[in-house]
Amino acid sequence: MNSKILKKTAKKVFLLLVLCAFKVHSQDAVQEENPQADVPKQKQVLTVTAPVHSYNLNPHTASYNSEAQILSGIFEGLFSYDPVTLEPQYAIAVSYKISRDSKRWTFTLREDAFFSDGTPVTAESVKKSWLKLLRTPGAPYASLFDIIKGASDFRTGNGIEENVAIYDLDEHTLSIHLTTPASHLPRLLCMASFAVTGTEENVYSGPFVLSEINENQAVLEKNEHYYDKENTKLDRITFRFCDDADENAFAFNTGLSDWVSGAVNDFKRCRSRYGRICNGIYVFQNAQKCLEQCRIPAGTPRSRAVGQPSRKYVRSGFNACLPYRKLPFRARLLLHRRRRSFFPYENCAPQCWNTRRRNS
Repeated sequence: MNSKILKKTAKKVFLLLVLCAFKVHSQDAVQEENPQADVPKQKQVLTVTAPVHSYNLNPHTASYNSEAQILSGIFEGLFSYDPVTLEPQYAIAVSYKISRDSKRWTFTLREDAFFSDGTPVTAESVKKSWLKLLRTPGAPYASLFDIIKGASDFRTGNGIEENVAIYDLDEHTLSIHLTTPASHLPRLLCMASFAVTGTEENVYSGPFVLSEINENQAVLEKNEHYYDKENTKLDRITFRFCDDADENAFAFNTGLSDWVSGAVNDFKRCRSRYGRICNGIYVFQNAQKCLEQCRIPAGTPRSRAVGQPSRKYVRSGFNACLPYRKLPFRARLLLHRRRRSFFPYENCAPQCWNTRRRNS
């Protein structure tokens, strides 16, 4: 009797194991066909610590760098800065032509550009934005448009809007006439002051929209109507406003903040295990690892100034981590300013590079 019960129990267990194995195999097959089927997409979020002050997010009247950081995310013009070379690259414009005397510029705009409310960005939108800039009292960068015929007189109240040589030839073609050749115009149009703005408030032309702003933070969310949203990798950018140097260092070191552009405690900043951007300073925490990879021989002569191995070995070590000479000229120039504060040798990539210019 007991043997019959054991046989029945064994059959049930065997069948159960077969069913479980079949289910697991089926799930593995589904995952092989679509490996990301059950993997939820992780939101890409950047947190920036910024200084505390009253933020003016009107691109025509804003003047602080901290304001430009936000404005460059929510507004866009005909051109934008290349993130690597800082050279102008096409944004809302897709091409342009210059006349033989270099005084007439004709821009062709992309047809898939839309504001955050879904309305199209047209040549008329660009013209209205620029005329609004010229008529705005106290706009700090409006005078840079004085190279356009009639702009200076209109800006100073001595001319009329109709005499400003900005023409919307059709829905996607814009033409301007200059008083003098200006090869720097594409660089100028990268600035947030010359971005395309909507006729209504809280309407944006950039890759993000401003979803929240208060005394503690500003939150930027991805613009679903942006023409290049598929290549906008970040889903959200959060600017936290804080001037507490110790608190900012703590947030940076613990990963609560990815970038600190405000006050920070220098003595606590470099305890982070990550390579992050802090207060205009690039922090490389793998400096010792680079030196070890260089196989610095024992007994290497050391500098009396900082107690580090000699120039020959250190240079090769740091350049193996980040090739200094391959960086863009402007980046090298900025990074070169404070290198001696951390390391006395030329062409070496020190652990911290200060990107801020000296006043002197």
